[in-house]
Amino acid sequence: MATVVEQIGLFPLGTVLFPGAHLPLHIVELRYRELIGQCLQQNQPFGINLFDEGNLHLIGCTAMIGGVLRHYNDGRLDIVVVGQRRYVLRSFDTETKPYFVGTVEYLENRADAAIDEQLYRRCAEQYNRLIERVFSNYEEFTVSLETVPSIKGSTPSFFMAQKAGLTLLQKQVVLSLDSENERLEFLLSHFHQLLPRLDKIEEVAHVARMDGYLSSRWHDGS
Repeated sequence: MATVVEQIGLFPLGTVLFPGAHLPLHIVELRYRELIGQCLQQNQPFGINLFDEGNLHLIGCTAMIGGVLRHYNDGRLDIVVVGQRRYVLRSFDTETKPYFVGTVEYLENRADAAIDEQLYRRCAEQYNRLIERVFSNYEEFTVSLETVPSIKGSTPSFFMAQKAGLTLLQKQVVLSLDSENERLEFLLSHFHQLLPRLDKIEEVAHVARMDGYLSSRWHDGS
C-alpha cells in the first residue's frame, strides 16, 4: 500500500538499508557532503537506493542521520544513519541539485494479515542458530522464541535480515516485500539453505562479511 508522495535527496549506494537498521557511512563526494549538510541543518532524511552493476533499484528506504562520528579536515564525514520508511522511486531530477532529487511514494506493510506466530518462531529459531555460529557477541542480536518482539522502528524480519548473510539482491527482495509473513517465509527458506553450509569456515566468513550494520543497542546507548 502506498501513501504520501514527496521529494527527497537521494544517495544511491552499493548497500540496502532496512527500516530500523543503523548503518555507518563515509561521505566523500562534494555533492553528498552538501546533501548531508542540508539534512543535518534541516533535520530531514534522505533516501538510499541500491545501485548495483549499473542498475538503480526503485524500492529504497529513507535514512535519518543518527550522529556525526568524525569531521575530517578535508571535509569528509563519518556518520551513522537510521533506516526509517520504505518507498518506491517514481522519478528523479538530476538538474536542480548537485545530487539526485527523487519523487518518492512511501510504502506500508499490507494490513491484510497478522503476523503468523508459528512462522515467526520457526524463523527466529533458525536465525538464532545462525548468529550463534557466526558472531561472538551474538547475545546482542538474538530474538525471542516465545513471543513476536516489538522492535523500535523496525519489524522482526527487517531486524533479522540485517545479519542473515543475505546477498545484496536478497536484501533488496526483503526490502521490496510488503508483507511481514512473506519476508519471514523468504528468510526461513534462506536459513534452511545456509545453515547446513556453515560447517565450512569460508561460509562463516562470508556471512560475517555481508554484515555492514551496527547494533541498535550501540546507537541507543544501552
